[in-house]
Amino acid sequence: MKRLLLLVTAILVRTVAAQQPLDRIVAVVGTRPILASQIEEEMVQAQAQGQTIPTDSVGRRTMRRQVLDRLIELELLVQQAQRDTSIKVTDQEVLDQVEQTYQNVRKQFSSETDFRDQIRQARFGSVEEWRRWLADEQRRELNSAPKRIFAIRFARRDSARWRNGGAGSPMSSGASSTLSA
Repeated sequence: MKRLLLLVTAILVRTVAAQQPLDRIVAVVGTRPILASQIEEEMVQAQAQGQTIPTDSVGRRTMRRQVLDRLIELELLVQQAQRDTSIKVTDQEVLDQVEQTYQNVRKQFSSETDFRDQIRQARFGSVEEWRRWLADEQRRELNSAPKRIFAIRFARRDSARWRNGGAGSPMSSGASSTLSA
């Protein structure tokens, strides 16, 4: 009887585990999905850099939303930069950045085994998988950096124009705006 109960319990646990998603899409920008795991990775990185992560559910939800908003903004900038023919990032620039990051991270470990263990703990199957992920991230960052500077300059200019009732602002067109919480 105990064996049967143990077997049934094991089957139920497997069934429940199989039904739980490994990851989920929380947003789609263009054709690129943003996954819940990416938000969690960003939060882990923030914590590793000394940022305090809220312990309460409301604070964590707010932080996740902020991270998601930042990822969406970044993806929009990357996609715009990819469409802009004046911004070109070469494979060599990406490889140089990946190699520099690899060297900086690798020298923090006393042995190759410790380094590889840390890579596996970060949920990468191998150093090469981590390097491919780094290359993708570096490509995105290099593509978006010029656009980000451009976007910030124009956002500041447009924001100042909007606050002062300049062209395109609600004040210049007679429109009104209401914010609701």
